[in-house]
Formats: sequence, C-alpha cells, structure tokens
Amino acid sequence: MQVTIDKDILELLDSLNVSEDKLESTINILLIEGIDSITSNEIFIESEKKKDLIKLKVMELKLKYMRKTIEILNNDY
Repeated sequence: MQVTIDKDILELLDSLNVSEDKLESTINILLIEGIDSITSNEIFIESEKKKDLIKLKVMELKLKYMRKTIEILNNDY
C-alpha cells in the first residue's frame, strides 16, 4: 500500500529538519516505531514542549493512516 505524503506529514518532517534523502525512511519509522525512535537525539528536539507537540502530530498521522487502511480493506470486501 502506498501512503500519499500530505501536508501534515511534510510539516512534521520540516519540524524535524529531515533531509530529502531520508524522507521515506523517516516516515516509515514515525508510523511504525513512533517519535521516540527519531527524537531521542538532541539534534531534533530543542525542548520537551516541541517533542510533545511532535508526538501529538505523529499520533494524528497514525490514526489517519489506520482509517485509510480500514477504508481500503472495507472496499476490498
């Protein structure tokens, strides 16, 4: 299944200062492993508040991804 990179994901990646060559792998890590695997490095996070905001954005993206997956599965049956 292919996930379209929408505005929300691009904003999140911009917040994390992700380089162009690491976009796809970073998206996969965020959706599968969560934000802690990305933000444990101090390079990405300037404050706990920013880390919490990014965690909320990742949770929203996970829910959006799950809804889309359920829609696709329902359409297949």
